[in-house]
Amino acid sequence: MSRLIEKPLVPCVPCLYNSDQTSKIKVLFHNVRSLRLYFDDIKCDYSVQAADINIFVETRLCHFDNNAVYEIDNFKLFRNDFCPQSNVTTAYGTAFYIKNGIKCKSEPYRCNFNDVEITVCVIYESIPDLHIKGIHRSKAKVNNLQNFVTAINHVLDTIVCDRNTPTVILRDFNILSKS
Repeated sequence: MSRLIEKPLVPCVPCLYNSDQTSKIKVLFHNVRSLRLYFDDIKCDYSVQAADINIFVETRLCHFDNNAVYEIDNFKLFRNDFCPQSNVTTAYGTAFYIKNGIKCKSEPYRCNFNDVEITVCVIYESIPDLHIKGIHRSKAKVNNLQNFVTAINHVLDTIVCDRNTPTVILRDFNILSKS
């Protein structure tokens, strides 16, 4: 303890809530492993509150979960439940939280393809026409690499605009590594 007091740890990446750069868009991407279980902690986290866009994957939400339960003050929620009409909880689900006042071209939209969950948001802020894409693939789906490659090619061919369009891709691919 005395060493920690003498030489406190300094994070290599500054915390979102310590940033004074208001002209930048702050995006947080996090695998929450169940929004239902951790929501009370998530909604009051300083980094979540400081971000302009929060993307949470593995929310495990399904059709019967009520949006009102998962609202965060000053944010609008968009859900991409992997099977929107199903009442079965899976290891999938993406929640996009967009801070009130952030200008979006349209509501975020889902482009799920080949067991890969893809959510796209286009915003008009400090960088006009900025495409933000959250991509997630469950650990349960890592056995079929060809389906994954096809899904990523789909993202690149159809969802990513031309090379001049500013695009941020945040992902949790769960690639199986061979030892």
